Formats: sequence, C-alpha cells, structure tokens
Amino acid sequence: MRRSSIRPVALALPPLLLLFIACSSEGGGANPPPPREPPADAGSTQVDADGDADASALPPEVHPTGISTPHQVPGTRLAPLYHQLAGNDGSVKLELRTWFDTERDEGCVFQKMSDGKTRCAPYGEEPTLSRESYFQDAACSMPVIAFSHYVGELGEYCYYDESSYTKRYVRVKTGSRCAATRLARFPTTGRLAVTTVYRKHSDGTCSAFPLGSAPYEVFASPEPLEEIDPSAFLAVTVSDDTPATNMRLRVSRTIHTGLDGSKSISAGQIVDSERNEFCWRSLDENGEHRCMPYSGSVFNGFGYSDSRCTQPAWNVFNAEICDADGRFTFMRYMSRGDVCNRSKLIPRFTSSPISTLYRGTPTSCTATGVPTDPTADYLYYSAQPLPPSIAPSAFSPIAQIERDAPAGYYGKHGSRLSLRVSGDASPDGFEFADSMTFYDRELETSCSIATLTDGKNYCVGAYGWFGFEPSSGVFADAACTDAVAGVSKPNVICGSGSDATTPKFFADRPYSQNGCRTLRLYELGPRHEVQALYSRDQRGECSASYHRASDYDVYRVTELSEVAPSTFVELTSTLSK
Repeated sequence: MRRSSIRPVALALPPLLLLFIACSSEGGGANPPPPREPPADAGSTQVDADGDADASALPPEVHPTGISTPHQVPGTRLAPLYHQLAGNDGSVKLELRTWFDTERDEGCVFQKMSDGKTRCAPYGEEPTLSRESYFQDAACSMPVIAFSHYVGELGEYCYYDESSYTKRYVRVKTGSRCAATRLARFPTTGRLAVTTVYRKHSDGTCSAFPLGSAPYEVFASPEPLEEIDPSAFLAVTVSDDTPATNMRLRVSRTIHTGLDGSKSISAGQIVDSERNEFCWRSLDENGEHRCMPYSGSVFNGFGYSDSRCTQPAWNVFNAEICDADGRFTFMRYMSRGDVCNRSKLIPRFTSSPISTLYRGTPTSCTATGVPTDPTADYLYYSAQPLPPSIAPSAFSPIAQIERDAPAGYYGKHGSRLSLRVSGDASPDGFEFADSMTFYDRELETSCSIATLTDGKNYCVGAYGWFGFEPSSGVFADAACTDAVAGVSKPNVICGSGSDATTPKFFADRPYSQNGCRTLRLYELGPRHEVQALYSRDQRGECSASYHRASDYDVYRVTELSEVAPSTFVELTSTLSK
C-alpha cells in the first residue's frame, strides 16, 4: 500500500497536526506540542451553547442524505468529500475527509503555494531518496527518486479507501518545513526492479545503498523536477473569525473561501481574551482544569552543560513555527509535568541555548555538538534554575461537557447508536463543542470504528488495554503452566483509585489480519491472587518475570471470555460527496 497524497483530517478535532513530545522520567510535559500548519482545514462539528448548530453566518447546507452540514459549502468547483459511517441500526455519521476539486478530479487541501497564494491542492508525497543524492548506477550518473510507505507489523487501518480520489504528486523538498508548497508531477515511468541504489557523498564518491526489505518505490528521474504552475489549483482567501463576547474565553475559527463560492469553517481554537492567547484544557499543578497556553516540555537527564558531566542541561521541546498568529504562544512558555499529567507553566529561558552538550561520566565525558537553530526539535540550555512557574489562577477555569448532538447534524441517530458532542465550558457561560462521536446506548459508552476478528468494522467502545496480554507468555506459577493476563492497577497516587471506572472489555495487543489492524476483545473472569509472576527466558527455562505482581490485577487466560464482534454495532464506510 502506498502513501496517500491526501493527509488524514478528522472532522471532530481542531485543525492541529500534533508532534511527538518525548517524556522525562517525571512524565514529561503535560502540554501538547504546537499545532503544525495543517495540510487541510477540514471544517468540523460546531455546536453553540444551546446545543444548536452554529453556522457562523453561512447558509445551511444539506447533504444528499438529508443530513445538515452547515460548515462546508460547496462551490462550482470545490466540494466537500465525506467518509460516511453507517451503522446497521440506522445510525449515520459524516466525517469530512477532504475537499474535492471536481475540475481536476482529485482531493485537495488548503495550503500556501509558491506564488504566495493559498490554494486547494493535493498535499503530495515527499521523496524518501532524492535525485540529487541517489542514483541507479555505481558511477552516480543516473538519478533516481524513491518513495516509501511504512507498514507496521500490526497492519493498516482498513476503514477507508482513499485510492478512488487520490492522485499522486511529488512534494518538492525545499529545506524548511515552513516553505511554500511546490508540487511536481509524479513519475510516469514504471518502477525500477532494483534492490540496491547508489549514494553520492559530499566528497563526490559513490557507494552502494542496499534497499533491504524497506518498501521503497524507486523511479528513474533523468530530468530535474519541474514545478506545476500553482495557478492550476483553485485559490482561496483565508480569514479569521473571533466574535467578541462578554465572556473571557472565545472561539477563533479560520474560514477558507474559494473563488468558486465554496466555504469551509474550521473547528476553531479557544482564545483567552484576557491574555490574548490560544489555550486548551489541561490540568494545572493543583490538578484543576484550566485553559492553558500551548508550550514545549522541559526536562533534564539527557546530557550535561559542563565538560565534567556534572551539571545536567535543560532540554526544551522546540519546533519550527509557521503560524504567524501572535496568539500562538508555543515559543513563549515551557511546561513541566508529573505522572498525573499535572503541569506547571513556566516562562521560556531568556538565555541562548548551548551549542555543545556533554554526555558520559565525570571520568569519561564526551562533547557533542547540538543545533541551536529554530528548526531543531530540541534546544539545550545550560544548568540554571528554572524561572518561577506562572500561578494557575492566571488561567481561566474550564471543564469538559458532553451531550447529545442536534438531530440531523452531521449524522443521524440510530436505534442503538446516537451522536454525542463534547467540548469545553467555563463558569461564565462559555461553551465550545468541537468533537462529535458515536455513543452506544446499550453499552453506555462512546465508540469508534475498529476492525474485529471477523474482518468487519464495528463501533467499538467500553474497552481498555491489558497491561500484559493473554499471549504475553506470563504465568502465575514457577512451572510456567498457569498462563495469565494482567490489567494495570489504577493510579491511586493521582486520585483515581476508588473512583476509577473499570472497562467492560479489554483488548489484546492489536495484530495484523489480511493486512488490517485488528482487535481481539475479552471479558475478564475472576481475579487471580498471585504473589509473583513468571516467564520463560531465552533458554526456555521458567524464571521470575520482570512484571511485578503488585502492579497488576491478574486473570487466568483460561477464564477469559472472548467477546463476539456481534456485541457491537457493525459499521460500513463509504465515500460520499
């Protein structure tokens, strides 16, 4: 399976493309990384404080199914393309997948192009091996270009078929992630049947580069990539809509208006009007929910700032920020979290990052150069006290809300599944519902699409994950005959001990079946009281397991009951314009 030229966009989430944050031994920063410049502004479910659809001055749109879709208005050329999830109980949910350029017969996303205009164009695929460095021959004279698509051992998510609306383009690399988009035509020649290409080094030498088992698609690339004229793609205007209210928290939405009359309203972001900052619901250092600004985590333990390896250096998560909106504060703050996801918000260091980091011990300390440019994923600062954290009272209190969605709004209620919206509210009356999910009234839980053991898709909810699975090879006896599975005990330290809700089902580690990521679910039997756990070592001998019995509720594998897929509502997924 190849990489799609359309990036995934979820209907129910704000337009944030999140990055990974490494966690420290304390649990890492609780704040998420910054929202990346999204490849598409898909629009989202929006519901106002009264539970009614807020069309933000756009005329109501009705999908051919009779479902209201007010935040996507098709034009003469651009039209929204939805994934339609239909339950066998009559329920329906529309999830905006992308916008579709009917003139070019392809999906497109909103992005700034090299002519300086925002247009709806395919995202494209970045080459894994560039024609400047890789060649078909040992003399490095016949350039190639290669693309790869990683398929994990657990399989693909097989819910959606993108091939029917996806065309392939080369996304031309320009060095900076924030650079404008340049697209080139995808190679039209057949794939090369090669297992080795050749890499040209900076000194001009050429050496073999085995492709191994990696899923590379290699094409001859005799001519330099030529950019497609951006004017081939429809231009859109971009505007911000942040209505003034008498409440502290407000919602900022981006509106993309196509020259063909199409309009898309984004999911939006919460703005703290007193601080003039985007914020999101998170736990403060006292365990209270507040709307806190975006920030990068700060921690130490990955190196030292001195040549004797005695002074730990601070490591701060960083990112190349493309969003010029001054309300986006990622580079203004740092966060330091704990194991309970409570976070202290701290002003960023005012000193410059160090260019040399040291690793090792006082008797064997080695210098390592580290980047200090704005594009580095992490910045390192010399050992110094952290600035005082900002008092939690500086940020607005906020709480999570959940209720049924209005009838016919981006979906239909079924006999068992209903549609439910969730979001945030503050004490002064502010509400922002930015997420919509199926809710299984029989199991009394939200649910989402998943592939189960019969190869079909279902709306699966009310499940947790085993701490170690039935197939983990863990036993309750020193002879390794009494196979067990374990469920991690609630985190009593964080106050979730007596109040924790035990899921009805537990999932084994996902596995690949016919190339699809598949879940197997179990109901637990009676708890098995054990003092120690065992597993077989590399020699096949039974010895003490690294799993500590005190960390888990333990269950005999023979007393687990596999859950039949028919327990859940079956879902079918189709593309729908």
